[in-house]
Amino acid sequence: MDGRSGEADSEIGSIKTVLVIDDEELNVKLLTRMLTGEGFRVLGAASAEAGLELLRQERPDVILMDTRLGGIDGLEATRWVKSNPDFVSIPSLQSALTQRRRTGHAPSKPAARITSQNHSEKRIWSKS
Repeated sequence: MDGRSGEADSEIGSIKTVLVIDDEELNVKLLTRMLTGEGFRVLGAASAEAGLELLRQERPDVILMDTRLGGIDGLEATRWVKSNPDFVSIPSLQSALTQRRRTGHAPSKPAARITSQNHSEKRIWSKS
């Protein structure tokens, strides 16, 4: 063991509340079920606007955001979160779970990205 696993476990252990923003109800339900089963409190929103309101009210520990939302899209909402000094420290994970349904094509490499406090993006998961 290289010691990194313990570091990651302690970071995950500090997460209590997860905000899931996705306009696909099935995705919100699936993530809610998975995360509550692991002991997390989950807040769900079907739009970026509703998610940003929950963010202001509840101040979650992490945000899981669909990149393609109606109205304000997930990328724009994430830029707003990261430009706001009150929320810049909250990690934001972006996904495109439903790209096949919307475009008729599966993404070539489904991935999640985390946007860090310094506005840089890093791919944290990718399936070839």
